[in-house]
Amino acid sequence: MNKNIPIRFLMSIVMLSIFLKGQSYEVGNQLTPEHLASYLTICANDSGLISLDLYNGAANGEDYHVIWLNFFASWCSTCLAEIPYATQIYNQYKDQGLVVLSFGRQWDNPYSCLDWAELGAEYNILDDDSTQVWSWFGLGTVPQSVILDHNMIVRYNSYGFNESETVSVIESFLAEMPSVNVNDEIVPVSFKVTPPYPNPFNAKISWTVLLGKELYLETIVFDITGKEVQKITNEHYSEGSYFFSWDASVVPSGVYLLKLITPFHNQTHKMILLK
Repeated sequence: MNKNIPIRFLMSIVMLSIFLKGQSYEVGNQLTPEHLASYLTICANDSGLISLDLYNGAANGEDYHVIWLNFFASWCSTCLAEIPYATQIYNQYKDQGLVVLSFGRQWDNPYSCLDWAELGAEYNILDDDSTQVWSWFGLGTVPQSVILDHNMIVRYNSYGFNESETVSVIESFLAEMPSVNVNDEIVPVSFKVTPPYPNPFNAKISWTVLLGKELYLETIVFDITGKEVQKITNEHYSEGSYFFSWDASVVPSGVYLLKLITPFHNQTHKMILLK
């Protein structure tokens, strides 16, 4: 075997493998149901698990959004400089339907996820080290911006950051969203979940859900790694108060996440099982 293989050749092989693994969606492609349903971990400015389907108007009562997927690494100085501009854009357009999801990786080099939020990022920051959502859209160069329109179609994919171009694209896609009449059928309705009790708990934990009108409710328990442990509910409920409980006698001690989803809401509660 020739041990004197040129470094450039080896690097080209590495980059080619990354390309073959990472390249997936092109501009004009619609995200697959599998990717829309993938659970993603929020690590700052909120907590718990979300999926892109939460913002899919076709699946959640025509509550449409434009989604800006922002990818960065904790060591990236250009990404760091982007924070105040991204925060300003988010605050300017969030009430018009813009969602900003910022996917970070290679943490603690030098910033942690919480550190990144404290630098001024006011939108949700997600841990992408394990999920690698970046690989759905290209080579992994940072910073990278991917913008999905209200139909979950990739309409913009760019490396680097151009503030004026990003604003122009977002405004254009927001203008394309179907106009919606504000009425009781589609605006967010009353939804309340009492904190799971007792917590910490031993074997059994309970909570109550208050619904202001008939809604589809999905309730799932995950372990701390994001693996589904048990689906508690998956059906429509009429207006009213509902009592639920989870019997955890067959699972080991640890931290679990209770996720409750309606077409308009997404809540996650941490539960600590001590046996």
